[in-house]
Amino acid sequence: MALVRNAVWNLGGQLVPLAAAVAVVPILLQVMGTEGFGLVAIIWTLIGYFSLFDFGLGRALTKFVSAELGRRPETLPDIIVTGMALLAAAGLVMASIIWMLVPWLVGSVLKPKISDPAEIVVAFRIAALTIPLVVTNVGLRAILEGFMRFDLTNRIRIPFGLYTIIVPAVVAYSGFGLIEIVVAIACGVLAAMLGYALLLKGAASVVRNRGGAVRWSLSRRLVGFGGWISVSNFVAPLIFHLDRFVISAALTVAAMSYYVVPYEAITKTLVISSAIAGSMFPVFARAPDRDGASHMSTMVTGTRAVIALMFPILLTVVCFRFELLNLWVGRDVAINGSGPLLLLSIGVFFNAIAYMPYTLAQANGRADWVAKVQLVQLPIYPVILWLSVLQWGLEGAAGVWMARAFFEMAAFLLLAGKIAQSDSVLNSIALYGMFGAAILSIGLVLEEVPLLPRVFALIAIVSLISWLLWWRLFSAGERSWIFQRWQRIASQLLKGRHYKNDIER
Repeated sequence: MALVRNAVWNLGGQLVPLAAAVAVVPILLQVMGTEGFGLVAIIWTLIGYFSLFDFGLGRALTKFVSAELGRRPETLPDIIVTGMALLAAAGLVMASIIWMLVPWLVGSVLKPKISDPAEIVVAFRIAALTIPLVVTNVGLRAILEGFMRFDLTNRIRIPFGLYTIIVPAVVAYSGFGLIEIVVAIACGVLAAMLGYALLLKGAASVVRNRGGAVRWSLSRRLVGFGGWISVSNFVAPLIFHLDRFVISAALTVAAMSYYVVPYEAITKTLVISSAIAGSMFPVFARAPDRDGASHMSTMVTGTRAVIALMFPILLTVVCFRFELLNLWVGRDVAINGSGPLLLLSIGVFFNAIAYMPYTLAQANGRADWVAKVQLVQLPIYPVILWLSVLQWGLEGAAGVWMARAFFEMAAFLLLAGKIAQSDSVLNSIALYGMFGAAILSIGLVLEEVPLLPRVFALIAIVSLISWLLWWRLFSAGERSWIFQRWQRIASQLLKGRHYKNDIER
């Protein structure tokens, strides 16, 4: 039950900012133009990427705090102090490096055609100064998650996520530029850090009255566990977001905006998978090698839930991709972005599934396997991506991104199968590949169908597939568990309604 509750908290913490982004993106596009919005999108990406300058120490803190909480709580103060000291040092070093690289990034990679390069350099350097704050936030949130207090972490994540999305639009609409937007975001990062610190002080009663110290032996253990995770943390987002930088360099920043709008929208649905997988990590980390079969069963159940939630959503998006983009951000983006959106949706489906074995492998101490799968892509993916963008434009970038997502899904599932000594993963890979092919086929077939018949066709297809998922994908025990949860929710709602009626009478 705790796993479900934590997953729901994680999901809420990511869905609320997503809902705000739906309203904010059109405003930013209108006020700042395509190039200006592209620069804000890159700032969002960079600040998100800065959280990965924790060098894997965030996950290491979650694992060590979770593992020692029930065994040796007296060691927790030293673990927390040592981990936070390492994070502070890493943040300061990386802030200095990024500060020096900003002029090259602006002049040689972004090459803006309308915006003032000097203004962009100042804005990006202000963003670099947030790195120590961002990595501190990672550590504080990781400690709270080690205590399984996902409710507290999301009390900060939800308002901070809303702030980061809404404030740039407010600042831009008020007539200010990129520098002021970045300063506003930096203030939000600082406020989030203070909030996490206060919540940790109140929640960690087991360490509240005990002083901690930096321990060299603990430093080596934390860095050792986080080493391969840090490699993965750097490589994965680089691969995940490389397409927007390649498009900017090979085409234009404005063309990148036609890609990044549907990209940002569809990849936000990955919050469903990341919420479920994030709640699993502390559970897997407490006993990584003791019950591989049980962990594999948990992973499979999580994957089934992800498919049941993601497949209808993605199918709806691909069937009405032009209409949705046109309604949301206008005809210009819809014309240029609906093609990439089709391919990106399939890639997102594969990525959503990949979260599960990825988390299982890392929590079981096989982060080196995960990192090596991602490192293999580094010398190959950028070349294929560059050539595809030059040849096929935005659709080429989306197609390569989709193929990469399938490769990672297959590789991570094979790793999970090896950990759990399961031979069924090949069948799973084929099944998930068929789901992706179904999304592509249905999207292509229905795009030429008139709107009203397309609506009825989609309802029929989703109903059929939902029925198959319910009776074929979920076991009898899982169906019973889901039904009981819905009964409990409905019962609580009915009690609340009767109580309200009694008061009114």
